[in-house]
Amino acid sequence: MIGVDSNVLIRLFVEDNPQQAEAARKFFASRSPREKAFISTVAIAELVWGLSGVYDYPRRDVFTALDSLLDSENVALENEVAVVGAIELARQKNAHIADCIIAAAARDAGCTATVTFDQPASRRVPGMELIA
Repeated sequence: MIGVDSNVLIRLFVEDNPQQAEAARKFFASRSPREKAFISTVAIAELVWGLSGVYDYPRRDVFTALDSLLDSENVALENEVAVVGAIELARQKNAHIADCIIAAAARDAGCTATVTFDQPASRRVPGMELIA
């Protein structure tokens, strides 16, 4: 397996640097179910932030990008069950994907809750609570 940084993931979906975009496409095309690309939860969160925050991707397009990665047999995702569940929760609850991933990671680590100052997250993401 070979790990993938978020900037390589972003180039799969953004054509702001044609050479890097082509290199990213070739890299992923060279992967196989036996030689997967490893994507960490941090890289997923940075991908979401980059697409939505830097490149102004609409929410639906961010989900489309994530779905294309998750549907690939050539990708291994860190904490796959938790991340896939977090992405689905974000889709259902109109919550931020990163907040859902953070709450899922904390839950999987045995935490009883995740404290936040983010009021919408505390309402939309199970396990997130406002810090007093």
